[in-house]
Amino acid sequence: MSDSVQPSDGWDRRFVDYLEEVNDLATMNYEGILALTEFPRLMRSLRSDSRTIARSEEQATKARAMVDSGFAVLHGQALVGLWVLSSRLWRTS
Repeated sequence: MSDSVQPSDGWDRRFVDYLEEVNDLATMNYEGILALTEFPRLMRSLRSDSRTIARSEEQATKARAMVDSGFAVLHGQALVGLWVLSSRLWRTS
């Protein structure tokens, strides 16, 4: 998180912590999903069995769909989490 963000104690610290965790989680998901798009090629180069290659192709197809959507589901889930957290924090502050 930027050095310019200096939350006081309380709900804003928890909110900033959550934002950092969501950012880390999203980054790991982006990288992992992008890597899945290349797995069929890797499985073929490793001479994996046809079942493994077929499964990697299915996963790659789903991963490409997620990439093409701009990771809409992932962003939607992150937004729901932020909404729930902010709703809860404002009730308790």
